[in-house]
Parts: sequence; C-alpha cells; structure tokens
Amino acid sequence: EWSLRESMSKEHVLPASCVLDGKLYVIGGCYHQSVWNDGEYYDTQKDEWATIASMKKGREGGTAAALNGMIYLVGGYETTRNPFARHSLADVERYDPSTNSWTTMSNMNNRRSSCILAVSCGKLIV
Repeated sequence: EWSLRESMSKEHVLPASCVLDGKLYVIGGCYHQSVWNDGEYYDTQKDEWATIASMKKGREGGTAAALNGMIYLVGGYETTRNPFARHSLADVERYDPSTNSWTTMSNMNNRRSSCILAVSCGKLIV
C-alpha cells in the first residue's frame, strides 16, 4: 500500500540514489537549469529528511551505490547551462556518513552518465 511521507527539501531531477543503513540517500540532480552538488537522506524511522555535505562537483545523471559503509557516486553530467553541451564525467566521489564528508577518488577509465552502479563480491561494477 502506498502512503505519503515527508517531502524532500527540494526537487531533484536525475539524482543519484542508494540505501545505506536503512536511510535513502538522494544526491545531486538538477532542477530547471540549476545542477545540485548537495544531497539529503530520508530516515524511515523518523519520517524526516536531513541534508548532507555537498559534493566537490555538482552533477545530474550520476549513479550511486553503498559499499563498506560508504557511498560511491560515479559519473553523471557536468554542470552547464546549455543542455545540448553536456559532457559525461569519469569522476568518482566517496561519501563517509560518519564524518559527513566527500573524498575525490580515482577517475573511471571512461566517462559515464545515466548508468547503473552495482556491488558484487565486494567490488563496484559500472
């Protein structure tokens, strides 16, 4: 059965999302011509949203997955005001919820956007 819950602080179009420790994280995305570098998580026990630290780079169309207590965010589109001049990213950032901070990781070999990030045998697969 569907039911309404607490609303996010703002609209996120094409965000990355994943679940870690029972919390739903929604990160980045865009709205109109603004690309977000911030994120928030939904706490199902408290029925409330809380903001998290901003990423190093705003992006839309990225993807995220949780591994070993961290959230990895990969790819997406770089910030641009011209939607026809978007370029996919090879960037990877890691979020540590225990310190509420992001770390820039090594880039992927290829640029990717609107892809899927999965965890298998303790590894991230794009």
